[in-house]
Amino acid sequence: MSAILPTPASSNGANGASRPIFPPALVRFWRWWMAELKPVLGPLLARYWVDRSASVDIAVDASGDIGVFASPGRPAPRDVRLVLARDSVLQKLVQYPAVVEENLEEVIATDLDRQTPFKAADLFHTQRVVRRFDGADGVSRIEVELTVAPKRAIEAAMAQVRRAGSSVMAIGVAGMDASVDLLPRAMLPPRRLTSVQRLNVALASLLVLLIIGAIAIPIWQRRAEVLRLTPIVEKARSEAEATRRIDAELQRLAAEHQLVTTRKYQSPTVLEIIEELSRLSPDTTWLQSLEMKAPQGTGKPRQTRELLLAGEAASASKMIELLEQSPLLQNTTQRAQTTRGAQPNTERFQIASELRPRALPEPRALDAPAPTTLPGAGPSASPAIPATAPTAA
Repeated sequence: MSAILPTPASSNGANGASRPIFPPALVRFWRWWMAELKPVLGPLLARYWVDRSASVDIAVDASGDIGVFASPGRPAPRDVRLVLARDSVLQKLVQYPAVVEENLEEVIATDLDRQTPFKAADLFHTQRVVRRFDGADGVSRIEVELTVAPKRAIEAAMAQVRRAGSSVMAIGVAGMDASVDLLPRAMLPPRRLTSVQRLNVALASLLVLLIIGAIAIPIWQRRAEVLRLTPIVEKARSEAEATRRIDAELQRLAAEHQLVTTRKYQSPTVLEIIEELSRLSPDTTWLQSLEMKAPQGTGKPRQTRELLLAGEAASASKMIELLEQSPLLQNTTQRAQTTRGAQPNTERFQIASELRPRALPEPRALDAPAPTTLPGAGPSASPAIPATAPTAA
């Protein structure tokens, strides 16, 4: 029975079925894209990144003999690619569910005993996916080309190569393309770079360092500038705070100093109020009481005074209309119900009105007094004495 390993790209649902994390269309596109890039990028990497371009193909017979490929007049090549005869390898097509493709190498390693007449420990193997299709049961499947070769002959050839001072870079099969490589990745020699590749790596490292420096140096300079300016900013902030406190204290002292003047200019005087009421009131109006007081419980400023008028007039509503036209009064209302007055054709009224606050005049700078000289402090100019004409005797 073949073993099917769980794939990390799947998760178990409520019914135990395996569901892929990525959409199948995206997975198929990724696989197609990588398959198209592999024949293009593979040779480039082998040529420019890993120094395998100078490897020499050495034929290996069924017993593992590679003959003499090095002599005193012809030194052994540094890299060798062992080429097995076609009849010394076994190839077959096997099918697996598509879900095991991500772990295909492990699945093949555990399934070699069933797919071949040899034990897995005695074989070198490689595999590649040649086809993807949907089975008759609706399950996606892959068709894998499996290539195996006995270890004994290959290990004997590899031992001869090592004794000659060379390295085995790949194990291919005659008549097949270079993509068939039986050498396990664990047995690959360490990666070697040519002098040009080392120079390219050094230049790339220098470029990365320059990019990091171009990003880090301005940040470091800004940090140093911030550290340098921080004490100046703190000092300026403390000075500004002290200035603000001095300004607030100055405003408070100025308000206390100008309290009487402010009260005087913001509200009209009693004489102005009486004169305004006399001007507005018709001749048929008798004012019996006039009271001026600050409003109580209204939350209004104390300097806003309120007028309470009581008397008799030909029309109380006309009286309210006249008071509203005054530039000194506002919010005129009737405090009590209008009743008939003591005089014929008159109405008794009780009216309340507020005084309009007036804007303070613009501040004006005072002229500085002329300096005076104290007695004995120095010479001073004496006033000129007008000359008088002599009189005739």
